[in-house]
Amino acid sequence: MSLTLTRRSYRSRLNVKLVGLVTLIVISCYVLITASAPAIIGSQLVRELTASRPVYGPAVSKTDTVYLPSIGVSIPIVPVAGGNEDAALENGAIHRSPNSGSPKSGGNYVLAAHRFSMRLTPAETVKQSPLYNLNYVRRGDSIVVDHSGSRYEYVVVKKHTVHVSNVEIEQSTRKPQLTLYTCELSGSKSGRDVVVAVPKAIYMANMNYTPDYIDS
Repeated sequence: MSLTLTRRSYRSRLNVKLVGLVTLIVISCYVLITASAPAIIGSQLVRELTASRPVYGPAVSKTDTVYLPSIGVSIPIVPVAGGNEDAALENGAIHRSPNSGSPKSGGNYVLAAHRFSMRLTPAETVKQSPLYNLNYVRRGDSIVVDHSGSRYEYVVVKKHTVHVSNVEIEQSTRKPQLTLYTCELSGSKSGRDVVVAVPKAIYMANMNYTPDYIDS
């Protein structure tokens, strides 16, 4: 009788351990998939499969939006309520340094958005990491902006990385341009990956465009 109880107790403890191990493996796999979701979406195979799918339609969006067709991304440009940029970034891109410019007025139209933000599900992680695959954007790629009821098409002319304290990228420019930036993948305390684009007409006239910042 005692031996039987001992065996049952051993099996019970073993089952508990096995359940715990399986649970740990499942949780670990889920976390790995969730963290890797933006990279999976941005893989070459997925980008090739979705290349023919437009990220914007023929009609201008009623909501200000920036589109990056080369990585299949569309990001709403949201207002910063009460100066709380962190809260606004949870919902899309933000217009930094509005006095530096806009698509309509010219100058330097500066947008910023999250690179990577881990969430509870893969879908939410992808949604909150809109610029995760910014490294795939190349010179000559198109960036489209729907702004205040009009559509503006830009062409990428430069990609570079700056120190986190660099403020020149947000200064106004003598010619209209779009500056889109985000944190490096190593984190918000690292540098900023920056994409500079100019209106398509300017690009076609001068493919060697160089930003001309106005000192503040």
